[in-house]
Amino acid sequence: MGRNAEPTRRFGALAPLVVMAQHDDDERREHIGDPAPLVMLPQLDTGLPPLVLADFLQGIEEGWPEEDVYRWIVCQLPRSFHGSRPEEQRAALAARVPLTGTKWDALLAAMVEHVAWLHGHESPAWVDDPERFLDTTWVVADTPWTRLYAVMFAPAAFLRHGAIPDPRDLDARGGERFAWTPWP
Repeated sequence: MGRNAEPTRRFGALAPLVVMAQHDDDERREHIGDPAPLVMLPQLDTGLPPLVLADFLQGIEEGWPEEDVYRWIVCQLPRSFHGSRPEEQRAALAARVPLTGTKWDALLAAMVEHVAWLHGHESPAWVDDPERFLDTTWVVADTPWTRLYAVMFAPAAFLRHGAIPDPRDLDARGGERFAWTPWP
C-alpha cells in the first residue's frame, strides 16, 4: 500500500491539515486530519521602546488633524501592539490610559479592547469606564454606503463603545501595509 502524502496549509494556523493521499486504486482523495500544528518562532529583540498606550494620545494633545489622529489610533496602535512581545502587551494593557474628554477616548478604548481580543488577552478594566462610551454613535465613514458597511461589519468592541471605524482600515495583520508617520 504505497502512499504519497502532500500536506497543505490553508487559511493559516486554524485550518485542518489537508493530505492528498495516493491510494492502491490510483485514486487521489483528500483527507482532513487534525489541525496543523502552530510553529512558535522565537521573539527577536526589535530594539523598539516598550509599548505605552498613553502615547497614542499624543496627536490629540498636540492638535493634529482628525485624519491623522484616526490613523494613529486605528492603524499604528495595532501594528505596535502586534510587534510587541506578549509580556509587553500585557504590561501595556494593564496601564490605565488617561481620559481626554473627547470622542477619541471611545475609539482608543474600542481599539484596545479589539486588539487585546485578537491577541488572546483579557480586556483591561479601564476600557469599561463610562467616559469611554459615546452617547451618540460616531461612524467615521463619510459616505452613506461606507457608513452602512462600517456598521454592518464593525467588530463588537467598536459597536459596544459607539465609535465605529471603517472596517477596511482594520486589516488582518492589525495595521497598515507600510509604515506611516504623521506630519509634525
